Amino acid sequence: MPVYEYYCSDCHTKFEALRSMASANEPVTCAACGGAKHVNRTITTFATVGSGIESFGGSESGGSASMPSGGCCGGSCGCG
Repeated sequence: MPVYEYYCSDCHTKFEALRSMASANEPVTCAACGGAKHVNRTITTFATVGSGIESFGGSESGGSASMPSGGCCGGSCGCG
Protein backbone atom coordinates (compact mmCIF):
# COMPACT_ATOMS: atom_id res chain seq x y z
CA MET A 1 0.00 0.00 0.00
CA PRO A 2 1.34 3.46 -0.85
CA VAL A 3 1.94 6.24 1.64
CA TYR A 4 0.20 9.54 0.79
CA GLU A 5 0.87 13.00 2.22
CA TYR A 6 -1.99 15.20 3.35
CA TYR A 7 -2.20 18.80 4.56
CA CYS A 8 -4.71 20.13 7.10
CA SER A 9 -5.40 23.82 6.54
CA ASP A 10 -7.16 24.07 9.93
CA CYS A 11 -4.03 23.38 12.01
CA HIS A 12 -1.39 23.75 9.23
CA THR A 13 -0.09 20.21 9.69
CA LYS A 14 1.36 17.92 7.03
CA PHE A 15 1.00 14.19 7.75
CA GLU A 16 1.24 10.84 6.01
CA ALA A 17 -1.31 8.05 5.76
CA LEU A 18 -0.93 4.49 4.50
CA ARG A 19 -3.93 3.95 2.21
CA SER A 20 -4.90 1.91 -0.80
CA MET A 21 -4.78 3.64 -4.17
CA ALA A 22 -8.56 3.32 -4.44
CA SER A 23 -9.10 5.29 -1.22
CA ALA A 24 -6.35 7.90 -1.72
CA ASN A 25 -8.81 10.72 -2.50
CA GLU A 26 -11.45 9.75 0.06
CA PRO A 27 -11.75 11.93 3.18
CA VAL A 28 -9.10 11.38 5.86
CA THR A 29 -8.94 12.68 9.43
CA CYS A 30 -6.06 14.97 10.41
CA ALA A 31 -3.52 13.19 12.61
CA ALA A 32 -2.97 16.34 14.74
CA CYS A 33 -6.35 18.05 15.26
CA GLY A 34 -8.82 15.31 14.29
CA GLY A 35 -10.53 17.48 11.68
CA ALA A 36 -11.46 16.17 8.28
CA LYS A 37 -13.20 19.09 6.60
CA HIS A 38 -10.09 20.92 5.32
CA VAL A 39 -7.65 18.06 4.68
CA ASN A 40 -6.27 17.72 1.15
CA ARG A 41 -3.82 15.31 -0.42
CA THR A 42 -0.56 16.98 -1.43
CA ILE A 43 1.88 16.25 -4.23
CA THR A 44 4.78 14.26 -2.85
CA THR A 45 8.26 14.66 -4.28
CA PHE A 46 11.20 12.33 -3.88
CA ALA A 47 14.76 12.00 -5.07
CA THR A 48 17.28 9.23 -5.48
CA VAL A 49 21.01 9.39 -5.04
CA GLY A 50 23.39 7.66 -7.42
CA SER A 51 25.23 8.27 -10.65
CA GLY A 52 23.13 5.99 -12.86
CA ILE A 53 24.75 7.42 -16.00
CA GLU A 54 26.78 4.26 -16.55
CA SER A 55 23.64 2.21 -17.11
CA PHE A 56 22.60 4.58 -19.92
CA GLY A 57 25.82 4.41 -21.91
CA GLY A 58 27.75 7.09 -20.02
CA SER A 59 31.35 7.95 -20.73
CA GLU A 60 32.65 5.48 -18.14
CA SER A 61 31.14 2.57 -20.08
CA GLY A 62 32.37 3.83 -23.45
CA GLY A 63 28.99 4.85 -24.89
CA SER A 64 27.41 8.21 -25.47
CA ALA A 65 26.17 10.33 -22.58
CA SER A 66 22.59 10.57 -23.86
CA MET A 67 19.73 9.79 -21.51
CA PRO A 68 16.59 7.93 -22.58
CA SER A 69 13.60 10.01 -23.63
CA GLY A 70 10.56 10.25 -21.40
CA GLY A 71 10.15 11.15 -17.78
CA CYS A 72 10.66 7.79 -16.15
CA CYS A 73 14.08 6.51 -17.17
CA GLY A 74 12.93 4.36 -20.06
CA GLY A 75 9.96 2.74 -18.36
CA SER A 76 11.77 1.34 -15.32
CA CYS A 77 9.06 2.80 -13.08
CA GLY A 78 6.42 0.50 -14.55
CA CYS A 79 4.30 3.26 -16.10
CA GLY A 80 4.96 2.31 -19.70
